[in-house]
Amino acid sequence: MPEASLELNLERRCIATEAKRAYEQAVSQYFRSPDSPDLENRIELLKDLLEQVDLPGLRGAHPELRAGGGPVLVLREGDTLRIEAKGRILHSQQLE
Repeated sequence: MPEASLELNLERRCIATEAKRAYEQAVSQYFRSPDSPDLENRIELLKDLLEQVDLPGLRGAHPELRAGGGPVLVLREGDTLRIEAKGRILHSQQLE
């Protein structure tokens, strides 16, 4: 079972833009109600995604990660981050 997971909807934005937007919203929400372990996990997962994954490269390799691609799952299990779409693993990497 994943330690942290989130779904990003890429109907209007690519994965990089949607991840940045979700991160900014989560941080803003955290400052309004800081005692939320789920929110802290979400922020950490998004931070790892934005800082450690080559999102532009993945977007170029996988049309599912472009705007109009639909929902994708981002999961972290231990020190592994995984991106899935339509039941397929599109990317998996060890985090630093």
